[in-house]
Amino acid sequence: MKIYIEIIFLQDEAASETITLLEKRGEKAALKYLKQFEQEDEGNSYNEIPNGSSDQIYCQGNYVLTYNTSLEYIGLYKIIRGEE
Repeated sequence: MKIYIEIIFLQDEAASETITLLEKRGEKAALKYLKQFEQEDEGNSYNEIPNGSSDQIYCQGNYVLTYNTSLEYIGLYKIIRGEE
């Protein structure tokens, strides 16, 4: 079973800068930007990626970026264990 740890979740005005980056430079750039918020302390954990049915998902290594530009939110999660 995979375990996903929340690194950061931004919505509304707090997400606007990151969503602009996503739209201008792409998913890879947005993921790289959000990785700077990763800390040793574990955040909320989930057994499934916490995403909505209309969210976009981008994976890179053990990182999972979820976002919805229409609803103005973006989140970054890390897989800490489990099968790929």
